Amino acid sequence: MALRREFLTALPAMALAATSANAAALCEKSSGGVSRKEFDEYVALYNAADPTFIKFYHDDVVMETVPPLTSAAAIRDFRRELAAYVVEHVTVEYYVSDETGSAAQFLGEFRCVRDMPITALSGLFGKAVKAGQVLRQRGAILYGVKNGRFKWIRASPPIILQDWS
Repeated sequence: MALRREFLTALPAMALAATSANAAALCEKSSGGVSRKEFDEYVALYNAADPTFIKFYHDDVVMETVPPLTSAAAIRDFRRELAAYVVEHVTVEYYVSDETGSAAQFLGEFRCVRDMPITALSGLFGKAVKAGQVLRQRGAILYGVKNGRFKWIRASPPIILQDWS
């Protein structure tokens, strides 16, 4: 009976240890994170729609969108297609990083430069957008990091500061 009681009282600690081990395995500690200087370079390339921004990604990076983009090339191609309709510019308000990941809060501006039908980019904005309209939003993005490059990207739903107007 005493052995059973000791086992049952030890279960929560064992569960916590197992959960911590699983979380650590998911983070995949690597030899280095992404410094603020590197992240600023990434954002500058992204804002310029310079396709070399993908040098910060693993080839098999996953951007958790609907549907997910499952390679650096797919993200690059999506960014190129978006740039045909919208000039996107992000400003980093807050950034933190360690060897397992990075998190950033952004202000984002999307300025439509060519009428974008709802059918473009799988209805990305949920409606047709006209040239000259601007969307401003604030959001947070998490980046899983492995060996100094992004392995996955996950964003929270943004706060709309200015809807297309």
